[in-house]
Amino acid sequence: MSETLNFFITLFPDEDFRSVVFRWHRLSGNRKIVDTNNKLFGTMNGLIPSITKNIGSAISGILGKTSVNFQDFLNSYTFFPIYRLFFDSLGLERLTNYFNNGDGGVEKNTAIDFLSSNIHYCFECLQEDYKNFGQCYVHRIHQFKQINICKKHQKLLNDRCPRCSTLLAAENACIQLYKPSCLNCDFLLEETQTLEINERVKVMLNITEDLEFLLSTKSSLNSDILKELYHSYSLKKRYLRFSGTYRHKEFINDFNKRPEAILFGLNIHNSNNTNLISDVLKIKKRYSNLYLHIVIIRMFSGSIREFLQQDPPLISCNVPFGYGPWECKNSFCSEQNQKVIRMIKRIFEKKTDQLVGIFECPMCKMIYKQYENLEGHTKSDDFNVIHFGDVWKAKIIEMFQEDKGMVEEKYGVNYIAYKYYRKTIGKDEQSTYEFEWFENMIQLYFNFKDYNIVAKQLGVTTPKIKRFVEYYFENNSDIEAFKKLKICAEYLQTKIDEIKENILSFLEQHSNIEKAKLNRTKIINNIGYWNYKLLITHDPHWVNQIIPVTSQLDWSQRDNELHDIVVKRAEYLYESNPNDRIKKETLLKILSKVNRRHLEMYPERFPKTFMVIEENLETIEDYQLRKIKLVIADWESKPRNLTLGTMLNMHVFRKCSDRVRYELEKCLLLSKSE
Repeated sequence: MSETLNFFITLFPDEDFRSVVFRWHRLSGNRKIVDTNNKLFGTMNGLIPSITKNIGSAISGILGKTSVNFQDFLNSYTFFPIYRLFFDSLGLERLTNYFNNGDGGVEKNTAIDFLSSNIHYCFECLQEDYKNFGQCYVHRIHQFKQINICKKHQKLLNDRCPRCSTLLAAENACIQLYKPSCLNCDFLLEETQTLEINERVKVMLNITEDLEFLLSTKSSLNSDILKELYHSYSLKKRYLRFSGTYRHKEFINDFNKRPEAILFGLNIHNSNNTNLISDVLKIKKRYSNLYLHIVIIRMFSGSIREFLQQDPPLISCNVPFGYGPWECKNSFCSEQNQKVIRMIKRIFEKKTDQLVGIFECPMCKMIYKQYENLEGHTKSDDFNVIHFGDVWKAKIIEMFQEDKGMVEEKYGVNYIAYKYYRKTIGKDEQSTYEFEWFENMIQLYFNFKDYNIVAKQLGVTTPKIKRFVEYYFENNSDIEAFKKLKICAEYLQTKIDEIKENILSFLEQHSNIEKAKLNRTKIINNIGYWNYKLLITHDPHWVNQIIPVTSQLDWSQRDNELHDIVVKRAEYLYESNPNDRIKKETLLKILSKVNRRHLEMYPERFPKTFMVIEENLETIEDYQLRKIKLVIADWESKPRNLTLGTMLNMHVFRKCSDRVRYELEKCLLLSKSE
């Protein structure tokens, strides 16, 4: 974990987290950045990341009074405000805890990739910062991919020195500018040429304004809120049909015409995937592209500021039947004309081109449906009853016996309907029956040997009694068999007991030596995931006592194993003498997908592995020396003569060092002497 800090630096407006760590590192006296990362955040990173875990722990460890607050720091000096767009409320809470104190194993979403590979600077901002603060720093707003303009000064951003073309800051952010001059050639980084304001530049400036707003807004924001707004605007813009499907062609055409989409090179293609637009607007992982969603937001509302700050579209009239609650239409219900119905089932009928809403009163159990056309007009008095319920039937039976004519005229209930109501009242299906009910049913059947009599005695339908009796005899007259039916109240406990027996039987089949090798995953695979889910939900204490807990990964041992793998495979790679230079990516590609994923997600847990990777990287000079013999051998098979000038003009040997030049001359002489 991070240690107590004796001091902390002054933070500058819109300063990038990497700049904060770098400036603290310069003042700390640490020789290596890994020591600074370890002291501040308890990690072993050899680079300065754009964001990391344990930031809150580092801030809380500052001695003395400080105005630094973790949440404010996260919003003002990191790219956390951008990450909010792609996490729901629960995921955002886990992410915040991870950045605060390292709690929770947050999986990195590799699709959220919006930062430039190199740190960029505005030369006028450098001059202003040096004048105002006595030193330069990295601005967050200058670090977005494909946005190479400073909105404040309307000048191009730069990542290299205009004179020597050296990177102004190292790729790993361990070297940054602290004064407005190149660290390599000391060239003064001054005012650059003013941009010509054309349509492309205007679009880029507008997007920069959107990004500034995203980085500065304190309003609550997450993917859940974004998805709700997308849904509202999709209805308003008529991209979303009432049937729940999207008008793909219209959406894609409007998207592809947007100047922002053209600027970023984004183009949605029509495909056979009918869920494409739905998946994009649900912000599924593979569509977590910042610029994709900036284009969509600007297409919906013009700008991110308007999209988030103005009231969402008033779509309650456009949502079929509104948001509820809805009133009961039963004139005999105790809650008549009261809005007691809180659930609705919406169905789109293609034949009638109408929307159907199905409502059920929780008090009287009447179920009715209403129609609404695509213009959103509903006739409140126009409804059809699907199921009357016992309250209606009881009242109609009572009234029919008193005044048959009035009931026939007012309610349309004739004698046949009256007889049907008397026959079916009280026979609404129950969801479950107690085990004693099944025992009583079987006893009644043996007493009367008649399905109809048993059905009348129990107040259910005859076919149901027949099904249960047949099931009883199919199971060898075992009354306990009813406990295996989901309609039986004892089904759940029976099912849990059965799962437990299967687990114990599985454990007994293994010897003591095999039991030591068992883990929870193997047992889950044996009994089935959903059975395990049912058991862990209702009896977690038994599960944790009986089933072995999955062992935690020994990261130190894993680091040693991966270190040895890299050593062996790097040695084999060099022996194979590849044509290309051996870089970090080359070494990572020779590892398995699982190993690469571990290195990507938990770099701080693999210090030895990363150290041996760095040791096996091939410098440009080493690569050129290795290529000499290959080039000479390849050239000798050709009819032309090979000279030193020819080799120096080859792309691989351009701007080579004196050592490489000497080896070239030496190898050429040896080849000619042979």
